[in-house]
Amino acid sequence: MRTAPWWAIAALAAHAAFASCSSQGNDAPADAGNEAEAAVDLPPIHASFLADGSLRIVLTAPTGGHSFAVKSVESDGAAAKVICAHEAPPADAIVTQVVTEHAALVESQRIPANAQEVTIWLSTKGRDGSTSLHESCKVAR
Repeated sequence: MRTAPWWAIAALAAHAAFASCSSQGNDAPADAGNEAEAAVDLPPIHASFLADGSLRIVLTAPTGGHSFAVKSVESDGAAAKVICAHEAPPADAIVTQVVTEHAALVESQRIPANAQEVTIWLSTKGRDGSTSLHESCKVAR
């Protein structure tokens, strides 16, 4: 009997998502009259639960020079909230002109077992130096 190589099994396990969500960013904010909101350009986010219960979050940036990290995980009963931080490069920065993906992993131990829904929040520091917090997407277990 022939079995699959270990790396093939690991690749399948890493991509086996039970549930996922994604956001499209906000090229056109809902409240165009709010200038502070209009100044923030949110990159798209995709989140999915992996087979081991951990949560993989991917931010897709339009250029190089962006940073992305999970800052905290909060819970209240059947819902959990993951706060991520995103920082865009300065407006005058020389960056690569290539779409880049930044991935972060939230270990299953950090997400309470009774949390049925996880909301991803993105704290964004814009090119103008302002910081804002936005709900990006929700993923159910």
